[in-house]
Amino acid sequence: MDPISLATASVHLVSACGRLSAYIYTFIKKVQTVDTAVRVLDIEINSLSQVLGSIATSFSDSLVSSVALEAQTGHEGQYWQTVKRSMDDCKDTLARLEQILEKVGKSESGNFFRRSSKHVNLSMNLRDIDLLKQQVTAYRQTMQLALQMISVYSTPAEFRAYQKIFGIEQSCGYISQTRWFDGQCG
Repeated sequence: MDPISLATASVHLVSACGRLSAYIYTFIKKVQTVDTAVRVLDIEINSLSQVLGSIATSFSDSLVSSVALEAQTGHEGQYWQTVKRSMDDCKDTLARLEQILEKVGKSESGNFFRRSSKHVNLSMNLRDIDLLKQQVTAYRQTMQLALQMISVYSTPAEFRAYQKIFGIEQSCGYISQTRWFDGQCG
């Protein structure tokens, strides 16, 4: 898996989340009675955006991306391919959600954001919005797991890099040989 494609996909998804958040923010501000599902959707989209932003930042670091994607065979390789597929599926879900919110945002007469017609349109699409919210939640959880995997893979690599950069390899060897480090000091 190419780290650039994962970082690019993350950035594009963050952008889609931003557009959706703007729609939802407008609904919340313009419509007095907003269903709880829309507020929860806003929270989920913002959380997804934050996780994807962290993934994009992580894969922008060449050291982190090379170590995280080092194992391109076996289960690890399949895992990152699955993450990329999930990102592609997430993009489709966000696009469907954006279409629904665009449709809800426009009234029949061409005027934008009439409270009553918007509320009716929102209510009519609430079932679809709720199903898409569940998918967004699943994608957020999947991407959080991917971010944790990046952390697991990158921590030893960063330690090795710091050792090389700061020349502390000899110091680490010396410290591990002392009685204090081994817990034998009283």
